[in-house]
Amino acid sequence: MARCGLIALDLDGTALTPAHTLAPETCRAIQKARSQGVRVVIATGRSSQEAAWFAQEGGFDRLAAALGGAVVVDCETGKQLHRWDLPWNGGREVLKLCLERRLDPMIFAGEQIFLPDWSVEALAHYFPKKIWERDVQLLDDPLSWLAGYEGPLTKLHVEGDPARFPKKEAASLPGMELTSSGPGDFEILPENIDKGKALALLAERYGIPLERCAAVGDSENDVGMLRAAGIAVAMGHASPAAVEAAQLQVADNVHHGAAQAIEWVLERM
Repeated sequence: MARCGLIALDLDGTALTPAHTLAPETCRAIQKARSQGVRVVIATGRSSQEAAWFAQEGGFDRLAAALGGAVVVDCETGKQLHRWDLPWNGGREVLKLCLERRLDPMIFAGEQIFLPDWSVEALAHYFPKKIWERDVQLLDDPLSWLAGYEGPLTKLHVEGDPARFPKKEAASLPGMELTSSGPGDFEILPENIDKGKALALLAERYGIPLERCAAVGDSENDVGMLRAAGIAVAMGHASPAAVEAAQLQVADNVHHGAAQAIEWVLERM
């Protein structure tokens, strides 16, 4: 095995515990890898702001992939180095359907985060307190807001009753990609954008070939980077698609599978 130069970790279901925190075991493994010259980066479906928050909390390297690969961000400055947005008409059409059906969408719009006010109970617990208070904007009339909003839409993360998800409508529109980060949600990204494309950009910026990169994840939205990386590790509770894309399966995020994956990679260097 060629010496690993970079490890990309998904957050939810992977590096984070079920309580959405970084366990000390995972932080120690990250620091051990970095002390041996290995870059350890975040590759998450969460926002740029959350990627930067967890990068600081966990001692990750400076660059990260956020919003499922639609953004590459410098976690020290908060600057988005690359970003791909949803098609203007299609993104708005799908979001309008989600709002009309009273689903719970997280609306990632460029560098902004919006939520309908009816989604606070369902979604507020996902965000670190600082991010919730500083960056999340609540919409008391989201349909009126959407009618007047002229900025970009980058990604939609939607929760609620799966029977009401507008998946067929979204799939029929050009320029968009459907994925999921768990059994009770669906996500809409720009077409041909995933964590695999973002991993390739991160690897290029750090001067590390993809075959010397490792990726660790658990969900459908991790499959792109698992396929792109030279070393692919799935968590113990991973989706069938993630397991199929991986070479190794470790423990779940209750039992510090991310730390186990890092140790496994380091032992083979």
